[in-house]
Amino acid sequence: MEIIIHLGLHKTGSTFFQKNVFKSFDGWHYIDRTDLEQFKFYVLNTSEFNFSLNRAYSIFINLFSNNSCPERVIISDEEFCGMPYMGAIDRKIIANRLINIFKKDELKFFLVLREQQALLKSLYLQYIKTGGTANPVEFMNFGKQPLLINSNYFLFYEYLSFLEDRIGEQNVLCLLFEEFSDSPYTFFKKVADFIDIEFNYEETEKSVKNFSINPVFLRIMIFLNKFSRSYKNPFGFLPFGFYRLYSGAIIRCSVWLKFKRQDINMLGFNQTEKLSLKDSNRKLIGRMDQASLMKYRYL
Repeated sequence: MEIIIHLGLHKTGSTFFQKNVFKSFDGWHYIDRTDLEQFKFYVLNTSEFNFSLNRAYSIFINLFSNNSCPERVIISDEEFCGMPYMGAIDRKIIANRLINIFKKDELKFFLVLREQQALLKSLYLQYIKTGGTANPVEFMNFGKQPLLINSNYFLFYEYLSFLEDRIGEQNVLCLLFEEFSDSPYTFFKKVADFIDIEFNYEETEKSVKNFSINPVFLRIMIFLNKFSRSYKNPFGFLPFGFYRLYSGAIIRCSVWLKFKRQDINMLGFNQTEKLSLKDSNRKLIGRMDQASLMKYRYL
């Protein structure tokens, strides 16, 4: 069985790929995230003392009717690359588990990167969108669970080289989110070549989008989030429906009013972290197109 695991990263178009693209790949069986939930939960949340490769593989095989496995399977969930709000400290454990679970199969990884400062901003907006209450300074400096923003999450070369060392460079496709934004046809041509199919992106439905909030609404939403139950604050005083009401209104305003996107004050890496990230990005040269890395400010 050939298996492709799309790892994310977070905020790199994963929802769009899952809803619009993967299901359109001829000859490949895409497992929806809802159907994948039990397998993902076991891989991500089972302790080392209790984890069993055989049990994990059995859960996966049981996803198919009559245990009749397709020859080519795609699964996708950005949590497989570790949770950014928890420092992704289990990233290596998760990768090793996936590799060992499918050691008898032909395994490939698909990974999408995003320039680190833009990724950080998008992660913060997503955090607020889902009910977070930390301001930018608190977000960057709280430094412990349940809000641990670790710059190691953004060291792309180290993660990519680990995956390539484990299963071979030819079995890992790594692309840039900015390429997808600028030239989706070229982006998906590379994906199609990697998995050996013909794919016409122009015929793909493009209706599913994951809208973010505009930074101009940050203070309002942070204030309201402190009182309401939400994904990030499940024990708030006001009911979850109130969160759904005001968050939906803010997202609609972000889409309709077309405010110019703004930088978020005090949200960024310190100088030591910036140097470390740039050094990691320079090591990507040779594995990825240098002109693209320069164009999109990775270097």
